[in-house]
Amino acid sequence: RIEDISEKHLRRLEAEQARLEAETPLPRAFIAAASNPAAAWADLTATVARTLERNLVRLKEAEPAFEVEAILAYVNRLSDFLFIAARRLEEGRHQTVDYSVLDIPPAL
Repeated sequence: RIEDISEKHLRRLEAEQARLEAETPLPRAFIAAASNPAAAWADLTATVARTLERNLVRLKEAEPAFEVEAILAYVNRLSDFLFIAARRLEEGRHQTVDYSVLDIPPAL
C-alpha cells in the first residue's frame, strides 16, 4: 500500500543504489540503447517510474490534501536505481552516442 512506504524503505533503496553504483562503471556519454534485453527492460521500467513520478506531481496539484511526499521521493529514487541497475546489467558494454561526429557546438 502507498501509505506503507516509509523513510526506512527510501534509505534501503538508496543504500542498494549506492552499492550498485560503486560496483558499476558509468559511461561518460549519452546512452543510446541498452546493450541487452535485461538492461532494456530495466531502462523501460525506469521510464515508467519517471512517468509515475510526474503523474503523482499532477495528482498532488489536483488534490492538495493527498499525502504524496513519501511515495514521490521513493519513486524518484526508484527511477535512479533502475537506471543504475540497467548499467550494471550491461556489464560495462554500453551503446553510447558520440556527439563529436555530429559537429554540434558544445552547450554552454
